[in-house]
This record gives sequence, structure tokens and C-alpha cells, in this order.
Amino acid sequence: MKEKIIQQTLISIAIFGAVFYCFSLVDWMRVFNYPSFSFEKLLGNAYEKYYLEKQEQITEDTITASLNTLLIHICEANDIDHSSIKIYCLKNQEVNAFAFPNKRMVVYSGLLTACEDETELAGVMAHEIAHMEKGHIMKLLLKEIGFQILLGQVLGKGGDIITQTGKTISSSAYNRSLEREADATAVAYLQQANITTTGMANLFLRLSKEEDNIFFATWISSHPDCKERAQTIQKLSEDIEINYQKVLSDEQWQKIKGTSE
Repeated sequence: MKEKIIQQTLISIAIFGAVFYCFSLVDWMRVFNYPSFSFEKLLGNAYEKYYLEKQEQITEDTITASLNTLLIHICEANDIDHSSIKIYCLKNQEVNAFAFPNKRMVVYSGLLTACEDETELAGVMAHEIAHMEKGHIMKLLLKEIGFQILLGQVLGKGGDIITQTGKTISSSAYNRSLEREADATAVAYLQQANITTTGMANLFLRLSKEEDNIFFATWISSHPDCKERAQTIQKLSEDIEINYQKVLSDEQWQKIKGTSE
């Protein structure tokens, strides 16, 4: 009798273990969808806190309003919900912009200084919007870090992964296929918004020649093929007629340049 009880107990444990293992193989975030959104939102909040605590935020209306004007113009022309995207401008001389989880974008003041006109800035913004819309940020993090570690960080467990990966995101360290997709999508966004893509190509070409400029270092190191990408952008824009009209007034643009210096 005792042996029978032990045998039944072992069978029950084995069945429970098998069922638990099978359930662990199911991607429940994909099945129910909603938790994945919650996870990205929580992760975005963590990165938001990290970036805003580390660097000074520029909050002047003259710059935030203009950035949002460009954002809204691009998004509305491409049926993208601009209200789901938030832009932060940080005081940093590096020429850089990047996106992080939960559709958040950071633009450094150094980028504003480097851009010669609004079409160059719009090109960079369209590129980052493309990363958001294509889900590239989460793909990058899941590949580099892994879901379990990221989830543990959000839940307050494990090491400080946010700090460790903050530089990974800000360096825009995507693989070439994701960068090419973001470039092509950005070109389509700009064309749909009637913004010339020449500015985006010109910026990339200019950056490719600034290898010795320390403020361009982050962009150049993470975008080593700037010249090739500029040529691809030009090719994608061939035979496309754009009825470009300025989105920002000359006064708005000068205020952006003045605020960033």
C-alpha cells in the first residue's frame, strides 16, 4: 500500500512537471498581446528616468513646440498616431538622436546645431520614428539582453541593466538590416509628408567626413557606412517629385539654432 502511494505521488509530480514545462514554452505575452504593451511601457519609463536624471532637459517652448510641429507633420502625413510619441531634447553637444521603448525619442542639442535646415532634422526624426514603428528598439534589447533579464529589471530584480544598456540604445547600435529598413521607411515618410529627402542624404554625407570631430564620434562609430547610406537615400528618391514647402518658419528655425548653441 505504501509503495502504491509513493508510486502515485511520483506519477503526479511527473505529470505536474510535464504540464509546467509545456506551459513555460508558451509565449503568453504573444498569446494575450496586452502584457507585451505593459512591459514595454514599464521598460520605457525606466529608461526615461535614466536619461532625464543623467542629462539636462531643454524645456523652452521655442524648441519643444518646433520639434513637435515637425513630428506632427510627419506623423499625420503617414497615418501615425503622433500622440503616442514623446520627444525629449537634452543639452548635449554630441550629434545624436535615438529612440527608446514606449515610443520615446531623444534629440541632443548638438544635432540641432549640426543640422543646416529643417529637412536634415526631419530626416533624422523620420528615421527614429521608423525605428519605433518597426519595433526595432525592442528587437535590439531582446537580442542584446534577453527577455528574462529585462523583465527582472522592470520588476526590480537583478543588476542595473538599464544603466548598462542605456549607452547601447543611445549609440543606435542596430544591425545593418534594421538601419537600412529604417532609412527606407524614413524616405517614404518624408516623401509622403512632402519633405525633400536631399537634406537627410546631405547630413549623412557631411557626417561621413567628420571622423576627427569628437562631437560626431557617437554617430560615426555607430553609423560607419554613412556615405553608402546617403547614396542609397539618393537612389530611393530618384524620379520622385516632392512639392516641398517649409514646415517651420525662418524665425522658428533660427530660434532652434539659437537655443541649441
